[in-house]
Amino acid sequence: MDAPATYEEPWSDTTRLATEFLVEARAGGTCVVRLVTTFNDPGHGDELASMDGGWTGFLDNLRLYLTHFRGLPAVPVALMATVAETPGDALERALASIGAADAQAGDRVLDGVVERRGDDELLVRREASLLGFGAFAWDGETKVAVRETCYGPDAAAASAAATERWEAWIGATFGAAAVR
Repeated sequence: MDAPATYEEPWSDTTRLATEFLVEARAGGTCVVRLVTTFNDPGHGDELASMDGGWTGFLDNLRLYLTHFRGLPAVPVALMATVAETPGDALERALASIGAADAQAGDRVLDGVVERRGDDELLVRREASLLGFGAFAWDGETKVAVRETCYGPDAAAASAAATERWEAWIGATFGAAAVR
């Protein structure tokens, strides 16, 4: 069994979040990933439970990277904007604007294949990127997020172009300024 990788980060003024990853090799080139997240004081059960969906998505993105982009350089784009509607309505507007209102896993959109569709997200695998759209509530506000990770030898240039494209899209679609 391999040694776990761990790290801690501040969650609030008095609370620290600890995360441990253990990757165990298995026969046939596969592995088992164990992920444990804990707080250093009680009373955070709801917050901890809400992380489950996020970790599931990030681990699925890792699977997609290893399956389709293994070893390639990666440069991320992460943009967010505050919008004046519910998360469900914001995601519906975002997906309608890109022609993906009814898209489901396996459908083709934006020159790619929908890998994941949830109540609050859509993830598309393109030839040289993973492109995600999401909407969620945070501190009483609705946030719309666009994340694209560009892969390959031209990833930096592709990421710069994607940043400009998605900033303009957020402005045109929501009338909001994107924050990096």
